Amino acid sequence: ARMLRQGVVPLWDSSILLGRPLAGDTDSLWLYPPALIVLAAPLALAFNLLALFHILLAGVLAYSYLANGLGLSRLGALTGAVVFMLWPKFVAHVAAGHVGLTGAAALVPLALLGAHLSFYRSKILRGGAMMALALTGQLVAHAQIFIYTVLLVTAYALIAALPLMWQTAQRSWWLMLRPLAALAGAGLLTIGVSAAALFPALEL
Repeated sequence: ARMLRQGVVPLWDSSILLGRPLAGDTDSLWLYPPALIVLAAPLALAFNLLALFHILLAGVLAYSYLANGLGLSRLGALTGAVVFMLWPKFVAHVAAGHVGLTGAAALVPLALLGAHLSFYRSKILRGGAMMALALTGQLVAHAQIFIYTVLLVTAYALIAALPLMWQTAQRSWWLMLRPLAALAGAGLLTIGVSAAALFPALEL
């Protein structure tokens, strides 16, 4: 925040051991847009606002996935959203100040909603963009949750594609490969958008 106020892009952090490259550290929130709140608020207040934002974001995105994706009733979606935004592991990390992890975890329902729209609703562009947005946010917030989400949406794609493999005589190959194509497109978009953080991390 201090360097950004001086008009300098922070690439190196000299406050830890012999220093570390912030551009390659996927746990430093280097390109995580909500972290810019530290420019407008004192640090303690900024952390509290980020925690509240991530709790609310987790609830809103979970509700959207359950209601708009899976078609649950309003009460069912609301119940699931409240459970997700207040599940003990999530709240424990919020209390510990793990901003990156909670931010990445809050984006999991967005990735699932994008996967569902792509794989089951034929909304490949919209769903792929949602997956890419969620995965990019996770990649610049917390790489561990990003990896878990990639595994999760890949399993989602395989579950959607496998039943179609038995119906290739009646259906086109495109219907069978659509989930995997949407996933591949979202992956390429994620790599492109987050390249400034991803490639330095891979170099490390």
